[in-house]
Amino acid sequence: MACAWLVAAELLEPPIPASLREAIEPRRWDAVAQLARSGLSAPATTSMGRLFDAVAALCGVCPEVHYEGQAAIELEALSCRSESGSYPMPLLPGASGTLLDARDTILAAARDVAAGVAPSVVGARFHNGLAQATARACAGLADRHRTRVVVLSGGVFQNRRLLEATAGRLDALGLRVLTPERMPGNDGGIAYGQAAVAAAR
Repeated sequence: MACAWLVAAELLEPPIPASLREAIEPRRWDAVAQLARSGLSAPATTSMGRLFDAVAALCGVCPEVHYEGQAAIELEALSCRSESGSYPMPLLPGASGTLLDARDTILAAARDVAAGVAPSVVGARFHNGLAQATARACAGLADRHRTRVVVLSGGVFQNRRLLEATAGRLDALGLRVLTPERMPGNDGGIAYGQAAVAAAR
């Protein structure tokens, strides 16, 4: 995912970061870069989990994932609590709403890693930037739809650091934040919703 995101960030020939050189064969890296450039058998993903995979890999924290959420868990665990810096993550209009554009985030993280910034700081700056962008997006959508209630759900919000940082920013804007309590916030909740819709039909 690190390679694919670097291509998406318009590094058409992304070098293998030093943090990954021992874990990734150059031939495999080049093959992934070619797939990402061509789009052949490489559909775009909007999954936040895959973005966490990419940043964790850039840091050298989790170059290979063995179970769902592993990279996000490890990146959250090592992220420095006292770091207040953040990476840029612009908001773009999309056909179905607001899009968080993580290309600048990836480039900033890659630059920091190359400069020798500690993975704990890179992880913290990534979390901080993502929380800020998510809060901005939610606040904008709440204004557009004339509501003061925001729901934070999905597997990514099992990340306590991200959840607390995003909810704190929304709360400071006077928005009421709801999170899943009786149902899982991840795929388990989606499955329940699908079953509920099927039963209603």
